[in-house]
Amino acid sequence: MSQGWEMVIRLPITVRIDGKEVEIEKGQTLLDAVRKSDIRITSPCGGKGVCGKCLVRIVDNTRAYPVTEAERTLLPEEDIREGYRLACQILPDAAISITIPDESRDMSLELLLKHAAVRPILKPALTTSVIDLPANPTKEMILDELEGYGSAARMDLFREDEYDEILSSAKIRLWFDGGQIASVGAASKRRIGIAVDIGSTTMVAYGFDILEQKIVAVQAMTNPQRQYGEDVMSRIEFAMRSPEQKRLLEKVVRNGVSEMIHRIISQQGMSSKDVLRIVVVGNTAMHHLFFGFDVTRLGKVPFEPETKDRVEMSGVEIGLRELETAKVVAPPLIAGFVGADLVAVLLATDLIESSSPTAVIDIGTNAEIALASGGRLLCCSSAAGPAFEGGNISHGMRATEGAICRVWSEKGELKFDTIGTVPPVGLCGSGLIDFVAEALRLGLIDSSGSFVKENCGDRLIGRHGNARFVLYNEGRKEVSVSQTDVRQLQLAKAAMHAGLEILMERASVTELDKLLLAGAFGANMSIRNGRFIGMFPEIPLNRIVPVGNAAGTGAIQLLTDMTARERVLGIARRAEHIELSLEKDFQKRFISALDFPHLDPSKYPESYKLIKVKVERGK
Repeated sequence: MSQGWEMVIRLPITVRIDGKEVEIEKGQTLLDAVRKSDIRITSPCGGKGVCGKCLVRIVDNTRAYPVTEAERTLLPEEDIREGYRLACQILPDAAISITIPDESRDMSLELLLKHAAVRPILKPALTTSVIDLPANPTKEMILDELEGYGSAARMDLFREDEYDEILSSAKIRLWFDGGQIASVGAASKRRIGIAVDIGSTTMVAYGFDILEQKIVAVQAMTNPQRQYGEDVMSRIEFAMRSPEQKRLLEKVVRNGVSEMIHRIISQQGMSSKDVLRIVVVGNTAMHHLFFGFDVTRLGKVPFEPETKDRVEMSGVEIGLRELETAKVVAPPLIAGFVGADLVAVLLATDLIESSSPTAVIDIGTNAEIALASGGRLLCCSSAAGPAFEGGNISHGMRATEGAICRVWSEKGELKFDTIGTVPPVGLCGSGLIDFVAEALRLGLIDSSGSFVKENCGDRLIGRHGNARFVLYNEGRKEVSVSQTDVRQLQLAKAAMHAGLEILMERASVTELDKLLLAGAFGANMSIRNGRFIGMFPEIPLNRIVPVGNAAGTGAIQLLTDMTARERVLGIARRAEHIELSLEKDFQKRFISALDFPHLDPSKYPESYKLIKVKVERGK
């Protein structure tokens, strides 16, 4: 062989990402590998190793990779020990498997709202079948053919507008809901069911094509009641002022639901008569105002609902526009403000089956919390307020285009991302949490939540309680975070923290094995920053798991699956409700949780070390 040259064979390196394999060349990073897959990962700094956002977790590799200086600066030691690394810093030289945490995935709230998980249907509840008819059938002959289906096969279930096609095709299609005939029509036609999640801030509707047995359309909109109050208590107070104001709240939420449904059926080329069943979930206040129940008792301690029973009405009874023939149902409530939405979350997450202490928080204006441990299922609701969703924040907004959604620092300088990569319009909840977390690390805010004037420079405008930190200022447009905004976040996170803490004490649980985060917000926020500021207990990040819009998932299950309809009654019966307003310790726990991350540093040893300016409280 000639001594003048040497053949070099470059073998590709296999990277397994959430079960999917991609190949990269030696010298490429894990970030390059992720970019080759169809997973979108956040990397605001473009892979320079200064933002700390391209977080991945190494779950199986053949060697240990040295921790870089950037990782030591940006990641807590605990996270590194658990296998969390920055994708831009790892240069694989052998096969490696990684997972990508949801907080690193690049997805906006709007995208998430359109993708609730659809569980396998165990026992279909909405079904259809086709029957061949004799030639030239009459209505009487059709009824004779349907005799085997009992008295449910009534002429009023026939669609007159489809009768000509029935006669010409000599076929008829039956549509069943829970084994009972719900509609009779032409064989070529379709029917649809709708699952609706009425949140205090955002409403979502999912359209389920019964013939195809799948979700075919989704619509979302801001709850139109929001203009009459950000939180549930302000809306209840509004409704209690007069019958006219209560009817107004009922009307706007029903019109909103109708609008979403009509968008879905229009998109599918269907009519309102094609809607057979509508399943509605929401917290107790949203549930009562949608169905028209009295909310008076919800407006005062101990916050008792008018009814906790399963609800079934027709569209005409509720007053849904042009949906008079649809059956409208809601699962039972638990108690207080723990409503049908948490019941749907419990159904979707199978929390009741957990073998180790597991909690779920449906993060929103009305944070609903449940804990399963030792065969018990405890739950409560905590008035977190609208800060997590951009409400009551000076430049706050929903997570839509133009919202500052992520904040990080590079060499001590704050940077941000907006949804849609457009100039900022305001700040959504995830952006506020990121800002406060970074400000705590940089010493711009101290552990009590106050701005540290000497560290903020000329970006802090105003004095004392009126101070605001300017994140963006271009021309006449300013986006800033005020001292009051920080206080609003403290109130929200403290209410949620105290509620979970009380459930854990009642269940004699000292540490959670797993914490599930339900709702769009929980899946789009930085879990690390949420834990850092004290929203969640300081447990390993891999034990805090976003589950998306679980209330929507549960509503879809109740629409489509008989097994879910049967299970939900048992879930509601087994749940033990804790009314936080009657808990003597709640106020004390709430006040202690106002500090970042908590008044008691021993609860957050890792996080507390990273806070630059600490305020020592009197013991």
